[in-house]
Amino acid sequence: IDFQIDHKNKLLRGYQGAYYQVIDPFEGKLLINKDLKELWDKGIDPTASNNTINEDRLWFVSGRGENTKFGAINLATSEIDFVQNFPLENDAQLNKPVFHEGKLYLHDSNNILYVLE
Repeated sequence: IDFQIDHKNKLLRGYQGAYYQVIDPFEGKLLINKDLKELWDKGIDPTASNNTINEDRLWFVSGRGENTKFGAINLATSEIDFVQNFPLENDAQLNKPVFHEGKLYLHDSNNILYVLE
């Protein structure tokens, strides 16, 4: 799994496929290896390189075209905050999400930028 740096908590976090993992790089320990198979079974298959950490959440994107979704994991609880269906045209995919000043920016492979509050 590609991990994102959680600067606030000094940890590495990643969500890919059916697993959400948290590593303490200073101790060299796997702290959380959470099986999210129930989401995997519902077609959620994020790529860890497209995770973003901001506002105490790990933001992720999954799928392509009509099966596109995005969501967030609460860093404090390691629970899914939400998952949102986000169908895209022409088999497009979302790039890495960006969260800035209370807005979520999603850019797709059709070169369309979505700004969500």
